Amino acid sequence: MSDHVLELDGAIAHVSLPDGLLDDLDEITIEAWIKWHGLGSYGEVLGFGAPWQVLGINNDGTTRTLQFFIYSQVNELHVIRVPGILRLHQWYHVVAINSRTGMQLYVNGVLVGAHGYSHRFARICGGKQNYLGRSHWAPSTFFRGQLAEVRLW
Repeated sequence: MSDHVLELDGAIAHVSLPDGLLDDLDEITIEAWIKWHGLGSYGEVLGFGAPWQVLGINNDGTTRTLQFFIYSQVNELHVIRVPGILRLHQWYHVVAINSRTGMQLYVNGVLVGAHGYSHRFARICGGKQNYLGRSHWAPSTFFRGQLAEVRLW
């Protein structure tokens, strides 16, 4: 992994992905190797959508709690939280799924959480503002750490 890693500084570095990545998907699986170097305020590792219509992965506040969340609209949050799981400078293989059977979150091959929200995310939002390492909300911080082998299908 060390030869092909995206290093993000937590200040401004991020990757903007093309619009429409999720538009034609009935179900989505997001997979990545993630290493946190800091736990900024809701540091969004990856996110797809627009403010208040986002599918993403971040840490909760400034804690070691991992979150996989979907905002289907303002104040309608569907979230899986895994308290205390994150350790700095350690690689995690994270898989987040939104399917007809709900949301699932796997860490290092183990199912760590599930949620019954099964609506197709692509219908909620047109798939704009797709980021690696940048939050969809101004007060939140950029992700500080490393990403490798990010996959969407």
